[in-house]
Amino acid sequence: MLFQEIHSVYIEILGSYQNNMAKAAKFLIIVGILIGIGAALLFFGSQAITSDIVIQEGQINNTQKMEIQTELDPDVNIEGVFVVQTMEGSDVSLSATILDPDEDKIITNSVTTNSFQGVFDIAESGTYTLLIETSTDEVVNVVGGIGHIPDASVYSISMAGFALLLIGMFGVVVIGIILVRGRKKAGTN
Repeated sequence: MLFQEIHSVYIEILGSYQNNMAKAAKFLIIVGILIGIGAALLFFGSQAITSDIVIQEGQINNTQKMEIQTELDPDVNIEGVFVVQTMEGSDVSLSATILDPDEDKIITNSVTTNSFQGVFDIAESGTYTLLIETSTDEVVNVVGGIGHIPDASVYSISMAGFALLLIGMFGVVVIGIILVRGRKKAGTN
């Protein structure tokens, strides 16, 4: 008689645990899909953001400068962006200049940090140039880029992907907590 009662309680606990496991498996599949979609959107958004930016890597010093040229059109976007990043461990003094199609200076910035981003206006269609220079005689490894500022919808896609990824990761944590609590409850009954 006592054995039958213990057995029935065990079967009830096991059934409840298996039911929770089945629900957890369904939620885990949903969370996995969210993470997959989020990662895909984040990747697509990142690719779209950098697709119109011409990036070049090189070495500069006081005798050698870096020029990056690209075709920009105000019909695509009236604002352009340029990025300068050094590969050095310490801060280096650089100069970043944007030249318009007539080779007139639009903007000149002093770059004293390892990474710098600036914005400029695109007045006319043509070849714009990012000119990166340094006054030091030491060789400086530099990465530069110039292009149109990406459309706001591209940023939205990237942010939506990031949000789905975070929601999915939060879901994994919540499912783990629920499973651990369910296992503890099943063990104490």
